[in-house]
Amino acid sequence: MTPKCLGKVVSVATTEKVLYLTPYATSSILTSIIVCNRGATTSTFRISNNTTSDVTSTSDYLYYDISITGNDTFVAEFNLPLITNNEIRVYSDTNNLTFSVYGKEDKV
Repeated sequence: MTPKCLGKVVSVATTEKVLYLTPYATSSILTSIIVCNRGATTSTFRISNNTTSDVTSTSDYLYYDISITGNDTFVAEFNLPLITNNEIRVYSDTNNLTFSVYGKEDKV
């Protein structure tokens, strides 16, 4: 398994987006998620690990309404295993955040 960027998305205010979907017949290990606030004001964000492809539930959240100051970066380090169809979803209260996820994938 070679480390690589697994996905990037730009936030859309108050809209949940899929940052990463584990491909068919693949297992993944997430190693980090980086959140960059490109704006000058504080924003909040959420990150969830959805394993059922249903609506995000309270038990799916890894981070919930975390504040990130303007022009700052938040780094979360993981060793999080995922299987086919697991989704990492992100949400923000502004359009100012960029989310990037890094890890490894392996075909099963």
